[in-house]
Amino acid sequence: MDTEVTPATMEGDGEGGGPVIEELQKKIQELEENASKLQEEKARLEEDYGHRRAKLKELYLQKEEELRLQTEQKVAIETEVEVLRSQVQQLQGDLEEAHSAVTIAQCTAENDVAVEQRKCQEEIATVHQLMKEEVANAVDQTGGRYEGEIKRLKKLTERLDAEKQHYRKLYERQLEVRGDEGGGDGDGGGCGAVRV
Repeated sequence: MDTEVTPATMEGDGEGGGPVIEELQKKIQELEENASKLQEEKARLEEDYGHRRAKLKELYLQKEEELRLQTEQKVAIETEVEVLRSQVQQLQGDLEEAHSAVTIAQCTAENDVAVEQRKCQEEIATVHQLMKEEVANAVDQTGGRYEGEIKRLKKLTERLDAEKQHYRKLYERQLEVRGDEGGGDGDGGGCGAVRV
């Protein structure tokens, strides 16, 4: 157990207490110096702790801000993904609907084309039939007209032949008459008979 140093004990030692007092004063001085150093070290440590704590707080706030931003970005990305997924589903539905519409339109178009082709074929057949009938009628009419013309020409030819024969006979008679008149003169110098 340490003995407390007091002025009474120091005086009781008498003259031989001088070295002890010096020793104690030296220890007190050392203790005070150590206490001062410890106080300075404590202050330095507290300051360092304060800096470190401030840095840690700043780092914590920074990380917290980064985490908040990442969370917001994550939420935004998830929201965008949901929107895109919804749009993709909508597009898939529209695509399927469009595909169905195209299929129906294609079938309808094919049916319409088949109907139009059938109508065209029927119209072509009708036109061909009408053309055949028109050609037949034209041939009949033309043939009848040509037959009538041929008959008329034949009659005209027969009439002209008859007239030709009539005029030939008249001409021959005139020649005979002239021949008789020339023979009565007896000169034989008249014109000879003209052959027709």
